[in-house]
Amino acid sequence: MLQKPFHYLFYTMDPINIMNTVFTILHSFGFRDPGELLEVMKETNMYISGSVGLLALHPNSFIPNNIDFYASSDSGQHFVDYINYLDFTSLPSIAPAYLKEDIDKILCFRRFTVAHCVNIILVRTSHPLQLLPKFHSTLVMNFIAWYGVVTLYPTLTMNNIGFSNIVSSDNWRHFEKYRMRGFEIKHDFLQIQTRKKTHICASHPHCPQTVRYLHDGHSLVHHFPQLLEHNKMGFFNERCLAWKLYGGECNERSIADKLDGFTLHSAFSIDDNSTSGKLI
Repeated sequence: MLQKPFHYLFYTMDPINIMNTVFTILHSFGFRDPGELLEVMKETNMYISGSVGLLALHPNSFIPNNIDFYASSDSGQHFVDYINYLDFTSLPSIAPAYLKEDIDKILCFRRFTVAHCVNIILVRTSHPLQLLPKFHSTLVMNFIAWYGVVTLYPTLTMNNIGFSNIVSSDNWRHFEKYRMRGFEIKHDFLQIQTRKKTHICASHPHCPQTVRYLHDGHSLVHHFPQLLEHNKMGFFNERCLAWKLYGGECNERSIADKLDGFTLHSAFSIDDNSTSGKLI
């Protein structure tokens, strides 16, 4: 039996508070000058995601095991040079446990005074954010950029709810980890609708049939204060990213109906069989 629809609360965060939260997190991993780090992230087109992206939106809710920086293989080396400049200690690199076709390698660093690791994840894709829609659930589809914190599914995420994107034996372990941290993972789209009669398939932002664009009005950007000069080109590069969840049908309309005559330009093409994303 399906549960009753959720009554969502919507949160806004003070820009100074969220910047201070991010700075506190970065300090905890041994970055003594977070402002300088954000400048380097801007220059190297690097993003922080994974559990730390979620922690920035739910401060003090859990202790992350590590911090994940995502970068292309080309620009990632510049960030490695910066890490070495900060006297972080290099650890043995690790093989990716997920998205092996998209991740080139994972470089690991840490300070001796800090228990947690800094992971630099070098991706094969042309843009680091292309990996986000392939994460196990919407709960971790968030990232920290030089200009602020972005969440792709703000209504769900700010209400401690995630919608499963890819269900596999490996991902059940991740689902359980976040349940232990106080979050809910839903596997049925009907469980996360507010009112079924208002749902329009392939249009509702939570619908697994909807093609979404970064900064499409459904994502939420928590901007930092005017710490750095606004870079419109950076936003332009992100706007070309689009995705669709792997979640399958929502029992309203089939994927074939949605894709009839639909084309994505300068973004992800949608494969009818696997619903995976690739650049065109």
